[in-house]
Amino acid sequence: FADGASAWLGVSVDRADWGKGVKVAVLDSGVDVAHSALQGANIEQVSLIDGEPLSPGHGTAVVSIIAGTSEGLKGMAPAASILSIRVLDGEGQGDSFTVAEGIVEAVDRGADIVNLSLGGESSSGLLEQAVKYAQSKGVTIVAAVGNEGREGVAFPARYEGVVGVTSVDAKGTASAFSNFGEGVDLGAPGVGVYSAWAEDGVVSFSGTSTASAFVSGALAAEFSKNPDLPREQAVELLYE
Repeated sequence: FADGASAWLGVSVDRADWGKGVKVAVLDSGVDVAHSALQGANIEQVSLIDGEPLSPGHGTAVVSIIAGTSEGLKGMAPAASILSIRVLDGEGQGDSFTVAEGIVEAVDRGADIVNLSLGGESSSGLLEQAVKYAQSKGVTIVAAVGNEGREGVAFPARYEGVVGVTSVDAKGTASAFSNFGEGVDLGAPGVGVYSAWAEDGVVSFSGTSTASAFVSGALAAEFSKNPDLPREQAVELLYE
C-alpha cells in the first residue's frame, strides 16, 4: 500500500474533523508523542508496565494510522482523541491480566473504542470478563486476528461481539500471514503501509495490527459523523 491505503479505501482527503468527540484507547507498547506525524494530536498516556518504554514503535504506528495529523501520514480520524495505555513491554510481550486491566482502565476513562493490535493463543476468563464489561458499557472493541498464518483466530478477537480484523493486500486478497476461521469479521489494509515509528521514524508496517488500526479509525470517523446512530449500527455499516 505504501502511502496509498486511504485512497484505496476511498477516504476523503478533507477529513480534519473526522473522529471529533470520539476517544479511542490504544492498548499497545506506548506512543512517541513527539513524532512529527502526531503534532497537534490529542493524546493521553497511561502505563500499566513499570519503567520507560524501550521501543514504542508499534504503538506509534498504530496511533498514526488512527489519528496521524501530518499530510504524509494522515490518519483515518485525525480529530479523535487517543488514550494510549501501555500494556506491552519493549519486546512487544504482555499478559492477559495486564490487557484485561487495560480494557477496564480504558472503559473507566471514557473510551468509545478500544483498539487491540495484539492477541494470544489461549482464552483467559479475566480477559473475557473485561471484554464483557466494555460491551456492557457500550464500548466497541476492535482486535487483530493474529499473524501466524494458521486456522484459529487470536484472543480477544475470537470473543463474541469483538470486531476481529484480518489483513488484505492492495489487490484485496487476504494476507497469507493472517490467521483465519471463525471470528474474522473484517479485512483492512495490512501490507506495507507507511506509518510513523519511534524517534520520528517512518516504516512500512504490515500485519493484522495494521489492519485493526484502520478499522478503529474508520469507526471513530463514523461515530463522529453520525453521533446519534447507535454504535452497533455504525459497526454494521462497516460490515455492509
